[in-house]
Amino acid sequence: MKNTLHAILLFLFITPVFSQDYSWQWATRGGGTKSSPAESVSGYDFTSEQINDIVVDNDNNYYFLAYMTQQNTEYDGLPIPVYNAPQGNTGGIDIVLISTTCDGTLRWTQTIGGGYNDFSYKLGLDNNGGLYLSAYVMNLSAPGQMYLPPHFSPNVALPEGENNLDPQEGRKTAAVVKYNTQDGALVWYKMLQGAVSPTYMSSIISNIIVDTDGNLRVLVGLYRGTHLDGQVTVPDSFTNTTQFYIVKLSPEGEYLDVTELPMQGVLEMSQFCFNYDENLNRYYIAGFRTYPGYNTLMPTTYGGVDFTKSVFILALEEDGTEIWRVEEVNSAGLNATQLQAFVIDDDSNLYLVGKYFRVFDTVVSLGNYTFPSTLGNVVYVLKMAPDGTVIWGTSPQTETSSNFIYDIAINGDEIAVATEMFQQTWDDITINRGQNYLTDPVILRINKETGNAFAIHDVKGPFGFKDSFTAIATDKDGNYITGGYFRSQLFTDAEDGIETLEKVNNITSFTDFFIAKLAKVPCGTGTTTGLNENSLQQLKVYPNPAHNTIEFESTKEIASYTLTNMLGQTLLKGSLNSNKGSINIQALPVGNYVLALKATTGKVTTQQVIKM
Repeated sequence: MKNTLHAILLFLFITPVFSQDYSWQWATRGGGTKSSPAESVSGYDFTSEQINDIVVDNDNNYYFLAYMTQQNTEYDGLPIPVYNAPQGNTGGIDIVLISTTCDGTLRWTQTIGGGYNDFSYKLGLDNNGGLYLSAYVMNLSAPGQMYLPPHFSPNVALPEGENNLDPQEGRKTAAVVKYNTQDGALVWYKMLQGAVSPTYMSSIISNIIVDTDGNLRVLVGLYRGTHLDGQVTVPDSFTNTTQFYIVKLSPEGEYLDVTELPMQGVLEMSQFCFNYDENLNRYYIAGFRTYPGYNTLMPTTYGGVDFTKSVFILALEEDGTEIWRVEEVNSAGLNATQLQAFVIDDDSNLYLVGKYFRVFDTVVSLGNYTFPSTLGNVVYVLKMAPDGTVIWGTSPQTETSSNFIYDIAINGDEIAVATEMFQQTWDDITINRGQNYLTDPVILRINKETGNAFAIHDVKGPFGFKDSFTAIATDKDGNYITGGYFRSQLFTDAEDGIETLEKVNNITSFTDFFIAKLAKVPCGTGTTTGLNENSLQQLKVYPNPAHNTIEFESTKEIASYTLTNMLGQTLLKGSLNSNKGSINIQALPVGNYVLALKATTGKVTTQQVIKM
């Protein structure tokens, strides 16, 4: 684990307007040494190694959703298994789950994926031991092929595909998966499609929403065939478009309700968000419809009315009845505006982030709001009322580089966005990296009521490399936990007090992901006190990876230990009443395991270990 010293941030302001109450506390990184399939040496792609989402449980443990490619794959020096196969100079994408305590101590990891590309964008928590994700998994396995079928744990995978065009169980792509928050063990997975042929195996699946009852809600688009355990049949005419449904499941994975929407079309999973406001019993579907790399739109319709612009926000009653829709308007007819993420506060207001493109005298607007007249690619943050009226919008007053805002989090009376900057001014705050620099990761904090930006927290890297934050969350202490991607080094400024992060094997051609904590108070001492499962102080587990024996010791007395596999099955256990012990693992198969140590006080800590 990296240096956890408190630090003073380097800020570049025109006028200091607030006290520095946050500092970087720790940071770490992970990834492999191959590029993702669509990533270039200089350009970011949604398939790049990055952090896609972060959630925090009631015990203040953190959960990260990352992409990982191929070769030398690791997290903070710990080898991470992947299933994707080499594809020339690139690697396929696997989904990696990582859990840490609030002080950054690793709890466990879990890899999801197969021999090709697998995608997931958001996590869900029920605070009853369940961690959920929806995923699009691609199964290209077949007899005589090099590709592995998609795995949900080391020992659980989809069936191998067959070398024909008949409907097959193994070709399903839309998955909902549940893991145990304690150790990352697979609880269940559910494929939403029926048997599908390789020709019509595609699907569209949104992020998972977990409501206060612990039930799951997901938006899914399905092509021709019988799906959802026989509950729906999409006509054979749906060969180039999907029928959309809102699916509600129990924490055990049972279907509770299926709502067929009057919605057909195509959406890119990385470009739309699904949300549910329990105060109003209302759904939102929002995003942008531009084909990646093109100025053309994916066809989508709701209630027989086509969407005509790139950015859209659709509000629905719980039964699917349309309440209102808002679309972006660009007077030049351009399709360059994007909506990256949105969140809902306790008053049912929406906060949206994205970017718009303005050239010459083009007017760009969203509902009642007209974007500022700054030229080029400009990022924005908007606050929208439940009726679709924009309350306020903010963008940088000056911007000299094309950049993105990727994510947003609410924290009391402020919001914070995960973004990147090179040279930019927001209200009275300016950052200026100078010549030869590209964007560095930045957290921008904004007053929730007024829209005024009042703080920038940046992470410096070397010039010539484009790096960014892509995900952010607020923990139970009111601190920020964030992550993103980088290409060379991060935390290169000694004043940050964080050990410089280096790429895996120092290969700078493509991205690795990283995680960092921006905090105002030490772990567990904030406004909400988290109960940290890892209560053993100064725990040491070594060697890790190990061949024959694992040694462990702590400054606290250990009552007992258990060693489980990634399915949660107990393989070894014993009593200690000592502050150290050892486990003989020589007879165990090579793989990942979870060591749980119970202190004499009753507190339990877990540590993933690897048998080589």
